[in-house]
Amino acid sequence: MTRTLYIVRHGLTYGNLEDRVQGRDNSGFTQLTNRGIIEVVDSANKLRRELAQQGLFIGNAYTSPLTRTKTTVEVTCRIIGYTGEIIEDERLLELDVGDLTRKTRAEIQASPELSGFYTDPDFRIPGSAETQRNLYNRVVNFVEWAMWQEEDIALVGTHNGPLRCLQAYAQGLTLAQVMRAYYSGEIRYSNALLIKMDLNQDGTATFTSVNDGHSVSQPRLLP
Repeated sequence: MTRTLYIVRHGLTYGNLEDRVQGRDNSGFTQLTNRGIIEVVDSANKLRRELAQQGLFIGNAYTSPLTRTKTTVEVTCRIIGYTGEIIEDERLLELDVGDLTRKTRAEIQASPELSGFYTDPDFRIPGSAETQRNLYNRVVNFVEWAMWQEEDIALVGTHNGPLRCLQAYAQGLTLAQVMRAYYSGEIRYSNALLIKMDLNQDGTATFTSVNDGHSVSQPRLLP
């Protein structure tokens, strides 16, 4: 038995334009730009064509409760013709980045006391009750729950942080390896990136891109 998740990252936001960490921020600063909407439409059309070519249908849709992701999933559903319920699931939320919310990557990298943010899954983010390992555990909990749902194919809307966790889970990497590869620039997850993740009953999974294969290439096994 195999379950397939089509996972879409939200489109470009105003925060993304400034390379700022958004976390759980749900203000207008984190909403989709016009370019972000165009990215989502393009990604959704690729998904529509893939489903049509294979004679497949989305059985359910899940989204992070944050507006940037809800909008992404709503637009995608309209384009692919899915008219069922869109279920909000807090396990798909972005990492709670606490006091780092709205800081730029450059500002974080310039602070030696924050170096663990990029390398240590157990680093305690100032002002946050969540570590990256906590994020990994809740995202994997969603995936393992999804494996046993009735629908064979589902659409999932989420964020950058959960995508790191999903790649680690699917490719048998440690979270620290994927964190280092991501923050060094070796791997990236573009806005509106669409991932096909096949979940097998034996616990194995695949993680392939529908619209940007380079983004999810398996990183070198960094020490």
